[in-house]
Amino acid sequence: MIAQKTVPPSLYLAIKKNLTLPDVPVFADSVIPKLKQESELLGLDVTGPLEFIYEGCDGSPDVPFDLTIGFPIQAMKSASTAFVYITTHSFPCVFLEYKGSVYGIGAGWHEFFATVFKADLILTGQCREVYQHWVDHDSAENITELQIGISDTL
Repeated sequence: MIAQKTVPPSLYLAIKKNLTLPDVPVFADSVIPKLKQESELLGLDVTGPLEFIYEGCDGSPDVPFDLTIGFPIQAMKSASTAFVYITTHSFPCVFLEYKGSVYGIGAGWHEFFATVFKADLILTGQCREVYQHWVDHDSAENITELQIGISDTL
């Protein structure tokens, strides 16, 4: 059985960019330290781990999609010149805990999608990665929750 839940709406300090899968590592590595620094400079109360929100990503390396990278926060404070505040909607999803190097996460997604397709669920086109425990790119101790949006409500 596939685990399901509904993630409640959240407010984020974030950045959104249209790119392809091969572009993600370079973009993420360049923007995450700045995002963290900005949240500290603005005095924001971060309420959870860093998240990647993928919209329209089909797993093909050459197909552009929208990626939002952000930290969930308690409330907006001063405006940011480099980042935006966004609020997400309620997000019904199936989820799986992935453990290990970020370099193996593509295979983790592939296996997860294979399982989800067999369950005959209606997918929304949005997926998320919630970096629950991050050590470094190569760490076997990393814990990332993979979430695939589904259209039915729980």
